[in-house]
Amino acid sequence: MSGSKQVKYMRQPPEAKNVSQFEQDYRIPRQCKAIARLYTDELMGQGRVEIADQFLAGDVQFFGPGSEVPVRGREPFKEFITALRTAFPDLHSEVHVAVEEQDHVA
Repeated sequence: MSGSKQVKYMRQPPEAKNVSQFEQDYRIPRQCKAIARLYTDELMGQGRVEIADQFLAGDVQFFGPGSEVPVRGREPFKEFITALRTAFPDLHSEVHVAVEEQDHVA
């Protein structure tokens, strides 16, 4: 797809020094799983927007419920989460199972 842009959703984990390639390959999915749990359990589930700076890219894009255009940027995303949590204070979100493949988590 020429001309298409890749959208960044999360910051890349920092590379470890003095660690074998095998250990790096194993560690990255575990870091991605941890980030997925932070995003789901704490950011979305508890509304802890202060942790978003730790793992969301500055140019994050998010399609929220009912939105026709994405929320663009970390600060607008935090505002969206705050509004969502205000509208639905009993919202509950948690990860039951995380499946990893290389540096992707579902």
